[in-house]
Amino acid sequence: MALQLTGDAEHASSDIDTAGAPSIVSQHIKSITFDSPDMGRAIDDSTEQPELNVQVNVEGRADGRGRFESIIQVDATAEDAKGVVYTLSVQYAGLVAWENAPEDKLEKLLISTLPRFMFPYLRRLVSDVTREGGFPPLLLDPIDFDDVYAQRKAAQQQAAA
Repeated sequence: MALQLTGDAEHASSDIDTAGAPSIVSQHIKSITFDSPDMGRAIDDSTEQPELNVQVNVEGRADGRGRFESIIQVDATAEDAKGVVYTLSVQYAGLVAWENAPEDKLEKLLISTLPRFMFPYLRRLVSDVTREGGFPPLLLDPIDFDDVYAQRKAAQQQAAA
């Protein structure tokens, strides 16, 4: 069963409706790793709040079979004065079918529109994994994927100039 991306009133995407509607084929965990190198120390030293470093990256690509993939990569490291408390790396992907996808609309779909739909599921996954790992849940801050897309376009234009 494929779902069509239609957006909502706030994020209406008339720019992606011109060549047929893209449809979500799947969204899934592409890769996930969680490592807590010394849980005993983490429990014993639980009064010190670890410093969190979270990085998020979004990329999109064609799969060569008329489908396109958007991948949100989250890398998180919690460290305290004694070292690494835990590390988490997740690649969460969405696969979209879009016949005759116009090139000029495709990047926005993969970097902005689709990640906006996927993010709540990824956020819950990150929270659940860190909680099940024995730590307070890591709640990712909301991300403005339209801003991510705009920054990427600006960087591409600056590099071309």
